[in-house]
Amino acid sequence: AGSSGWVVYAIAAMLLFGTANVVLKLLVSKTDINSFSPNWLVLALGVAAITAVAMYVAADGGIKLDNGQLAYAGLFVIISASGFLLMLKAVSMGKIAIVNAILAMSTIAVAILSFFLLGDRFGTKETIAMALAVASVLVLVS
Repeated sequence: AGSSGWVVYAIAAMLLFGTANVVLKLLVSKTDINSFSPNWLVLALGVAAITAVAMYVAADGGIKLDNGQLAYAGLFVIISASGFLLMLKAVSMGKIAIVNAILAMSTIAVAILSFFLLGDRFGTKETIAMALAVASVLVLVS
């Protein structure tokens, strides 16, 4: 794959995540999510652990982390598990398509954070596309 080979992986991931979100809606629609029992935390941490194992396998066991990287990995697990719990609550209460559209706004959050933390810069076309994405979700939820 050329320099744009990552697009195929991104599209495949998007399709899998979209399918997983519909399956998640089926799960939570038959569950009392309001209890937020420890089982939901175990599920969230399990998802984070499976993600970590998948990353390890994808790297052919070649992942070697120093203490700083381990700290980032721990922060990633905590943030991901927390986000997953909040997503469960949103999915249980709202229409999956609308919830998913709002979740897709993480792209904008990533862009803002990457601008400040990683020094990423965006051109006019990218900035306009992000503004249109925000506008479309605002219209969708209003």
